Amino acid sequence: MGRFKDLLPLTAGAAAAASLFEGVRLGLPRLLPRSQYELLYGPLAGFVLALLGLYLVLFALLLGAVVAQELSE
Repeated sequence: MGRFKDLLPLTAGAAAAASLFEGVRLGLPRLLPRSQYELLYGPLAGFVLALLGLYLVLFALLLGAVVAQELSE
């Protein structure tokens, strides 16, 4: 029974990270319409958006780890 109790914080952290990842995946294209950022950045638009997406995904993973750490204490 103790092993399953240890998995609860990890499951909650993974669920938080997965839901934030899905929010980034679905929300980023709606946040920045295609024509808007192409006009501002030109050919660098893809690179800038890739960096922004990477930052948001890594932030989501970090928050999932924080949730798991806080629940395990």
